[in-house]
Amino acid sequence: MRRWTLIAICLMLVFSCACTPSEIATLEAATSTPTTSPANTPTNTPTPTPSAEPTITPTATASPKPTVKQIDNPPMILKKERERLEAEANQRFDDFLSGTGAFTEERIKNEAFLADYNKETDLGCLCYVEDGSFGLIQGVILYYQKDNQGEIIAFGTKNKSKKRIITLIEYPSQSIVGNGEDLVFSIYQDRSDTPQQILQYFDRDSNYYSFLDSYIGNFTCVLMDTCLSTETSDYNQWPENIKKIYKEAIDPKVEANRALMTNINIIDNGYHDFFRNCPSVKEFYYSKSSYITTVENLDDFERMSKKNYSQLPCCETFEFFKLD
Repeated sequence: MRRWTLIAICLMLVFSCACTPSEIATLEAATSTPTTSPANTPTNTPTPTPSAEPTITPTATASPKPTVKQIDNPPMILKKERERLEAEANQRFDDFLSGTGAFTEERIKNEAFLADYNKETDLGCLCYVEDGSFGLIQGVILYYQKDNQGEIIAFGTKNKSKKRIITLIEYPSQSIVGNGEDLVFSIYQDRSDTPQQILQYFDRDSNYYSFLDSYIGNFTCVLMDTCLSTETSDYNQWPENIKKIYKEAIDPKVEANRALMTNINIIDNGYHDFFRNCPSVKEFYYSKSSYITTVENLDDFERMSKKNYSQLPCCETFEFFKLD
């Protein structure tokens, strides 16, 4: 039995303030009317009654209203965050295709996986099992998008002409977890011939997506099956749920996987050690290149992932280096 190896941001901002107006009290002034004596009666000068002077109550001054800082509402914040992520993705696409920024040839030589048979370092197919059932293709995860079946990966690698391309690859995470299996990835400690390997296990949850996010822009290898599961020698020993995963997600994409292999750079040396050890690789190399989906920016990615979904190759798992 083959072993399985291998963002949402919500912000709620509430601001409220209340201001109660003050009441102003007024006082009405009161006055007295003097009384006069009758005629022939000596007039007595009345003692004037002093008028009651009103007490003036000072007008209460309302406290100044606090200045309300204008802030974006949650939909606007989410829109700006999405625009930022899209701009970063497009920059990665540009940098990868032009070999600049974080994707120089020097970085590939110094940090990428070594090919199995010749210890060359490049992007493309670096390993292929002798029975012809699957190969490992090295590249870079530049972007991914979730859908109901799993994730669609913008995968940067090289074609037969050693030209950089960005192609689309599906990872069927929903079929895997939906059939009772973990998402399992191999993490290698270094580039030595016998590196320590650890396995990381995930459900299809926030921890998985945080892990995937951490490897955007870093080297990875995808395992691509190039024959039907029923054609493998140990198929009858597989558990039923593993057979179901292949039947649902991987077997329908085998032809797309083989089309990808006919387009990919084969990492060989001048002695053709890879060809001599893996006849199937030689066959792919000399086959006529079949159609594969390629993109140059995020608009291409979104359009082609919807239009050509059934033609996208599908990987079984990923292999990564341990991040510093």
